[in-house]
Amino acid sequence: MYMMLHWIDLKIWGLSALGFHLTNMALIVVVSALVVRVAERWTDDTRVATVAGVLFALHPYHVENAAWIAGRNDPLLALFYLLALLSFERWRGDARRPPYWTMALTEAALLSKESAITLAGLLAFRCMVLADRRERRRALMIGVLPILVQTCAHFLILRPVALAGPGRTLASGFGMDWLKNFCGLAAATIVPLEVERLSYRPVLWGAIAVGAWLLLLGCGLRAGSGAPRTVTLALSAFAVLITPHIVGFQERYLFLPVAASSIAIASLACAARPVLGRSLLLAITLGWLICSAGHWRAWWDASTASEDLMDRLVAETQLGEVEEIVIANVPHRIRGASVAGDFQAALSVLGARAMPVRVATWVSYPSLRAAALAGPPEWTFDESNPQMAAEVTVRLETRDGPFRRYVGPRLPADGFSLPISIGELAQEESGIVRVTLRATSGRALFAWDRGRLVPLLRPSAAGS
Repeated sequence: MYMMLHWIDLKIWGLSALGFHLTNMALIVVVSALVVRVAERWTDDTRVATVAGVLFALHPYHVENAAWIAGRNDPLLALFYLLALLSFERWRGDARRPPYWTMALTEAALLSKESAITLAGLLAFRCMVLADRRERRRALMIGVLPILVQTCAHFLILRPVALAGPGRTLASGFGMDWLKNFCGLAAATIVPLEVERLSYRPVLWGAIAVGAWLLLLGCGLRAGSGAPRTVTLALSAFAVLITPHIVGFQERYLFLPVAASSIAIASLACAARPVLGRSLLLAITLGWLICSAGHWRAWWDASTASEDLMDRLVAETQLGEVEEIVIANVPHRIRGASVAGDFQAALSVLGARAMPVRVATWVSYPSLRAAALAGPPEWTFDESNPQMAAEVTVRLETRDGPFRRYVGPRLPADGFSLPISIGELAQEESGIVRVTLRATSGRALFAWDRGRLVPLLRPSAAGS
């Protein structure tokens, strides 16, 4: 489903990124409306449902799903997942035969992203909280059991045949990493700062998130309101929805689970005293809008870096003497937003001359104009031909910090070098990586610094 939607966009919009972004935005808008409908069915409160939908739509982590075209699999999953939940709620009113529509939507969700495996578990939990024991038993046996069998068949039969492997599983990072990722994702539901910032000071931001949730719980769990039951249901749903994603800490992983946490927040705020509830919602909304501005700025900088980088690479392909491009340090991320990619394939997509683009290192930077080079480049000349440069050496500033990180290739301890096909890498001291690139016929050498590609050596200027 995910790849098919990209194919449809390509047929409609061609290579215009605008059309792909519009599709992502449309998915987010439709999912926000569906969150309102699901919340209304689960809470029987239109006001709580509306507030939940607005909170969901405003969550800053959705910026990644809108700004990064490849991040649409989570909104697409959420679309079919929520439709399946609504279909199941309607089916419960006359549960005489298996919920065929729900099963079809479940398969569509699985074909969008396989974290839809949680749907059967969430439906089972929904049935368990039903007051009528007879209805509960019928819904579990006629409704949930066929969906569970269908999900197992998808993973045991369809997936191995189609993709020839199990893919990424929860076995990855088993142990403390699971707990850390769960805590980070849970904290981000209420304090949605960039992942790098949360990871850099987890205790501080974790304590703030816990305090915010305790404040909400203290203000909203009043006797006589329906908030306790709704909050229990919503937070339990969050735990179910987040389970497949504890293998990592990515912003897009929170897209669907935020629907559950938004229902919990809305229920607590609406159950609080009117002035207090409005104040809490205003504080959350303002805080999230500020965070959203930071996320948008990061993705704007990353897109600017990508565009400038590709423009320069396309221009190089137009030079007849250039047969290969080598870059000492390509930005992996800019302020947490993705830049890395297959640049050789990108040149092909843009219609440029086919040319190898090779990368020595990947480094994440805190801003578009961040300094990347620790000092000027150094040239080594060929002993047999003193007019011809044989190597170029640059030193990279890679000290770890918020949004700044050396990504790879992995280097040995300080003082040791790592030979690579285009030269050599070495960790000179803490935070400084030396990159030596060999000059060969037809090879153009570059380094990334302060938001642009800096030419180090071109074939036509090798004797300069």
